[in-house]
Amino acid sequence: MPEVNYGYKDGAGTWYITVDTDACTGCGDCLDVCPADMWELKEDEFAILEQGAEIAGIKEEHQQNVRYDCSPCKSPSGDGEGVAKCAQACPVDAIDLSW
Repeated sequence: MPEVNYGYKDGAGTWYITVDTDACTGCGDCLDVCPADMWELKEDEFAILEQGAEIAGIKEEHQQNVRYDCSPCKSPSGDGEGVAKCAQACPVDAIDLSW
């Protein structure tokens, strides 16, 4: 299953958002609910037979700030139990977060 990872790893942990490119339909539901406006539709480079197909992806300016830009959706206690709005909104469970 092709996946696209956005984020980074540092001394405080691993901060990634992963999009399953096989599952993502490009519906844009994640774009509508993100309080940080991090998402955009991008050309699906893995869709060889479907030219022009789009999938959800993180905007370039947010890719190295996932830890901070996603903080509005994290659990207030910091226990990692919070489910991001983008993952909740995805009808095909194509979004996974590392925390």
